[in-house]
Amino acid sequence: MDRFKQLPSVFVNMTASYKAYWFLAILALSFEKQCSEISIYRLCCRMLADAWYPVNFFRINFGFYDQISINNHRIKELLNLDADISKERLINLLENTDNIEIKKLVSHFNKNVTFRFLSPWIKYQSDAQVERDSQFDDFEGPYSIHRNEGVIRIKSEWYGYFTENYAILKDYGIMQLATYLQGKNQGVPGIIHKLIKPAKRESLVKQRAYWDLVIDRQGPIECIYTHEMLDVGAYDVEHYLPWSFVTHNLIWNLVPADGCINSSKGNKLPPEVYFKSFIRTQKNGLQTVFGTNMNHQLFEDFATFGVSVGELVHMNERQFEEVYRDNIKPIFLVAKQLGFQEWIV
Repeated sequence: MDRFKQLPSVFVNMTASYKAYWFLAILALSFEKQCSEISIYRLCCRMLADAWYPVNFFRINFGFYDQISINNHRIKELLNLDADISKERLINLLENTDNIEIKKLVSHFNKNVTFRFLSPWIKYQSDAQVERDSQFDDFEGPYSIHRNEGVIRIKSEWYGYFTENYAILKDYGIMQLATYLQGKNQGVPGIIHKLIKPAKRESLVKQRAYWDLVIDRQGPIECIYTHEMLDVGAYDVEHYLPWSFVTHNLIWNLVPADGCINSSKGNKLPPEVYFKSFIRTQKNGLQTVFGTNMNHQLFEDFATFGVSVGELVHMNERQFEEVYRDNIKPIFLVAKQLGFQEWIV
């Protein structure tokens, strides 16, 4: 129907993340609660909860004026919450809080997006005018606004559209959000993978087998951090640049490490002092595996390096280091700009 064709216009020239998060909140609550009447405060709680992980765990930049990140940081401070709190627990805390400041931080998002979201269907003049026009029987937008009751009511045609096409529309909303945030995070890898907390991290079985093969051929490997000698079954597979920034398990960023390192280093950046040891371990691993199997499946992980694995293997240490530095340093610098701290040993 024609009324649905206006939806993409909502997201044109977005200057903040609010419309995308408001849309995702409406979709989720109409689908999960199977109800066309939704509390505006609850929608605002959902917006903050959906943005919590990108803001507090992945440290995505939302832009200087975007209050979603600012308010999330303040709520985290006020309630002394962990970055990896579950969405369900966070929503419950926000919806049931007696803290006046937190209620204000949540309710902030009712000031504009509730009304501005309807701009493709109503030419904005004032909040009162949008609320009035949204309640007309012939209004073709998604919902009507009822501030006195603190709710929006989704129009019957839109409610059916949202619930029947939930998965597709959710993906569409996430894509709009990712497009906006990518513009604010130039050089940050995998933005779209940082918008939703993964249910489970991918296994490192293949990557461990890679380093087991190196140890089988060359003997125990020296940990780049502790200098302990690491044998098969006696090491952790460690992300040199933190997973919470790169969000991948590519072999060029993984090395065997003493079991105490993961808990100590966590999601911090490695100091420069470890870079040469990291390079030597990577070069040794690549040469060893290449000598065993020139077509190892994990060699695909080097596709972004701009040189072939065969070329890497035959480089001297200086050339090898230059290639790694050219690929890793820009990522390191962006992570630092976003607030990832260096690990202090």
